[in-house]
Amino acid sequence: MAEDDGTAALDPTDPDAIAAAPPGKVLDAKTWFQVGEHEGKWSEYDDRGVPAKNLKKKKPTKKEKEVLEAEYLDASKAYQKYMKDVEAWEQSKLDSEKALKKSDRLRWSFRQVGQKHDPIEPDEMETIIKFMGWKSLGLKEFKVIKKGLTEIANESGQIDLESLRVYVREVMPIQLLQERLSTDRLDTIELEDLYSPRSWRKKLEEDPPPSKKKKSPRAGGGTSDRGGGGGGGGGTSARGSAKKGAKKDDGKAATSPRGNSAPSPRGGKAKKKPGKVSAEK
Repeated sequence: MAEDDGTAALDPTDPDAIAAAPPGKVLDAKTWFQVGEHEGKWSEYDDRGVPAKNLKKKKPTKKEKEVLEAEYLDASKAYQKYMKDVEAWEQSKLDSEKALKKSDRLRWSFRQVGQKHDPIEPDEMETIIKFMGWKSLGLKEFKVIKKGLTEIANESGQIDLESLRVYVREVMPIQLLQERLSTDRLDTIELEDLYSPRSWRKKLEEDPPPSKKKKSPRAGGGTSDRGGGGGGGGGTSARGSAKKGAKKDDGKAATSPRGNSAPSPRGGKAKKKPGKVSAEK
């Protein structure tokens, strides 16, 4: 019973499944008469590889030559078909790798480092980060990642794909966030590290900040020294109160303090108002 190499359960379009199923080997027509049932029968061959002389240095008979030519033609056709199958197989491997880059970027990146399936060294994580298309990390951030990788490494200090997958998905984001939010990093956080300027403008258009309006000092309801109410208040000015009191409650005009006939405190008769000269004088 053949040993299971782990590719039986893979999707037929998976790169490993395709690589494990190359076209069946076919001999080149030039070597066809040198192996198998023809091995040891012929001593010389023509430019195509067709036998020209047997071990006794004799040329094939006419009948033997017809058989050899027909056999050569079949071998040549089979080999040409095999070469086309190999070309299609190689292309399918390339296509499957491209598809893997879209469907499983981490696995694709892992396969670009080393021998595709072999565990990687912690230092090779920097290359994987580039293949993943992630933003370049700072020296401190990469030290954090390298330390985290050493914690999940095997006895040889290497990391396999599945262990790396768990680390990248569950552990690495938390470690990087803690590093970026540490005290010595707060002053170096740039807004453009979170969103591009274009994204920030879009967010401000969708949810603009509340506008701050300054209150005019005249808009209040305080009492002015002169007018009490200012521009919109209900206070009464000193002059305004005198005007309101100019009429009595019964609607009659109030008497002016200068219009009465009381004697002047300085004595003498009240001065008469200048008028027209009487006709009798």
